Amino acid sequence: NRTTLLNRVDALGVAEPTVQQQGANRIVVELPGVQDPAQAIRILQRIATLEFHLEAEIGATSLSYEPYEYQGLLVNVDNDVILQGDRVSNVRSTLDQNGLPQVQINLDAQGGTQINRVTRDNVGRMMDILLIETKSRTNTSLNEDGEE
Repeated sequence: NRTTLLNRVDALGVAEPTVQQQGANRIVVELPGVQDPAQAIRILQRIATLEFHLEAEIGATSLSYEPYEYQGLLVNVDNDVILQGDRVSNVRSTLDQNGLPQVQINLDAQGGTQINRVTRDNVGRMMDILLIETKSRTNTSLNEDGEE
């Protein structure tokens, strides 16, 4: 979407970029003075992923969750992915009954079944939806006691 592209363009450090919607399914990006066009294309073409997770339970071990900052707060997100964006069939922004913005997410049949099971089994737990631009994992060796 346009916001994702704007974030990627900002990371390129271009002085006066242009990102404009053109029609229903096209976005035009102009990067005057970019030094490495091939790198810019690679950055703009990266695929972002959407992941659904439960928040980590209180007392969870630090190996079972990853901390994320959200609106100035630290949120511990369980490492287990409940659902990925490939199960999303439609997304639209609307206003709720109080006139506040909300996002409606429709899932395919398999995604609906999966989210139904997880929410039924985890009543009262918060769910997090992450848009991940880049995801890197490091391999860590642990000793017998589970320490690095």
